[in-house]
Amino acid sequence: TGIGAIILMDSQIDHTTGLLSLREGCPHQVWCTDMVHEDLSTGFPLFNMLTHWNGGLSWNRIELDQSFTIAACPNLRFTPLPLRSAAPPYSPHRFDPHPGDNIGLIVEDLRT
Repeated sequence: TGIGAIILMDSQIDHTTGLLSLREGCPHQVWCTDMVHEDLSTGFPLFNMLTHWNGGLSWNRIELDQSFTIAACPNLRFTPLPLRSAAPPYSPHRFDPHPGDNIGLIVEDLRT
């Protein structure tokens, strides 16, 4: 089966460069916060680079104050937890941290 969704918890280069290897399978549904999307659209513009590959990356916003579900795994609920941590070195706000630069996730199986 193909990849149903991708959740990014930060925009660190070593956590996101794999998207370049997945380009042949685009389009991909990518879930991330506003801050991660900003970094990946400006400082390390993966979203922009991959627009030319079969529809690229489709961004789904993770709101920091609400849980979410993903159609590809409907029995799971994800709750974001903002973490205090710096954005990546390439980020325009590396030394000005914001909520959403890094998150943790609580994953709940709704069947149990």
